[in-house]
Amino acid sequence: MKCLWFVVYWGNILTGSIFMQFLKRYWTCGHFSAGSQIKWVVIKLLKMTLIMAVLLGVMTMCVMKFVNAEDRESLFNAVYTASLIMSNVYGMLILVVLLGHGLIKLPITLWKHPDNKYNLMNALSRADRVRRAYRTSLIEYHEQISICKTLEEQHATGFNRRFFDILMSEIPEHDLEGQKITHLKSIGGLEVKKGKVDENLIAQVRYSHKIAFFQYLRKKSRWLELFSEIDESVQKPIKYEEKDLNKKISSLKLADSKQDENIKFDKLALRPKDSDSKRIFIFRALAILCMIWTLLVLSTETALIWDKEKTIVNWWVTSEFSTTLSIFMFSVVFMAGMTFSSYFTIFNLKILDEQ
Repeated sequence: MKCLWFVVYWGNILTGSIFMQFLKRYWTCGHFSAGSQIKWVVIKLLKMTLIMAVLLGVMTMCVMKFVNAEDRESLFNAVYTASLIMSNVYGMLILVVLLGHGLIKLPITLWKHPDNKYNLMNALSRADRVRRAYRTSLIEYHEQISICKTLEEQHATGFNRRFFDILMSEIPEHDLEGQKITHLKSIGGLEVKKGKVDENLIAQVRYSHKIAFFQYLRKKSRWLELFSEIDESVQKPIKYEEKDLNKKISSLKLADSKQDENIKFDKLALRPKDSDSKRIFIFRALAILCMIWTLLVLSTETALIWDKEKTIVNWWVTSEFSTTLSIFMFSVVFMAGMTFSSYFTIFNLKILDEQ
């Protein structure tokens, strides 16, 4: 059992540190073949490993010089134990941050979610920021394409032509709006030395192009999602129909001829739909259950500091009325709630993106 735990523990550490770092860099680099991608990632990881080995060597030399031989074993055991603890601190810190936000925000979100008036006002308050971010990402995407095309025109040679051909085949002529992408003679802040446009530099440009397109697609999707959210939350008091399909820009007229003229602004104002009472009841009942679960978690974590026997969880586990099946079900529900709260935070909390 001890051997199995050793394998699982160190396997998780190696998987989360080395293998995950390898995959992260492999899928984000812009090189043009699997071999060159693996080579670039291995070089990066070897540089990191070399830096860590040098630091470890310096620390070992300091220990050998300044620490007595009798104290080295105890110092080694202390460092070994501290390393094992610190290897888990980072993950536990992230879990605590995610869980803390989800515990408070999840009941509030469930309580307000079925209210159409709240959803409409919240969406309208974000519309300007989301629209500006979307237009900015579009401009940056156009600029990145200009950099790719300019670099290909000015620095393409027989040596790097095959890399540029792959890069140019990935660049569209039109953006997602259907507009033709203009070509500006600019390479931005890219530093290019004559005769030094090799695969690494082209891969860097290719990676920047992928990131720019991803941000553009992401911001556009967010804008369309917000627009749909607003459209679904408002009433449609005025119905329109097409007047002339033969014209290039069709004019619109009101379905009711009496409202063709002198339309008041109040009639065109956005008004939220009436909220469904059944939907409100269901979501607010869920919000109350989530709040009870939040109080259970917070009370357990607070009481655990002084006496674990005073916690509600300990009372449930040690109660004479509890059974193995009930303890198992309680543990599953408890852990599922913590996991759901953490994932709720991941998908809702904007840490690096204010939009």
